[in-house]
Amino acid sequence: MLIIRPPHNVRDRKHLRRLYNLMSKDGWQGRPILVEKLHGEKNTYQAWTGSHRITAAEMAILKQIPLYVMDDKLLEKHIRRGRDGSMWNSPDLNKSNDKIRWELLVRSGEKRGAALLQEEIMMNQREIDTGEI
Repeated sequence: MLIIRPPHNVRDRKHLRRLYNLMSKDGWQGRPILVEKLHGEKNTYQAWTGSHRITAAEMAILKQIPLYVMDDKLLEKHIRRGRDGSMWNSPDLNKSNDKIRWELLVRSGEKRGAALLQEEIMMNQREIDTGEI
């Protein structure tokens, strides 16, 4: 069994409830979760995206969710690991926004990760603007 640590706590309970209702009925909703493998922790990944989707999937007891595991060899050239071993919590990225994270993924050569994060940014903005999932 994999352990996926969300990037942050759920902030929007209504959005979580809508996702849970959809996933309970229709299964996974949305894009793959962008993750990095955590060194020193067996089967544990740090998510860079998808806090609400991860939590809704757990609530709906989904057995599988789509993941994209970033190439940490590319990332390590540009990002120091944080105290917890994750690049997500790196002092290089601490409190930075998604645009800075996206630029770093582009610079590192992690093209697929950058494309997924860019899609995440655009979809999050669409959800904010329209109130739709």
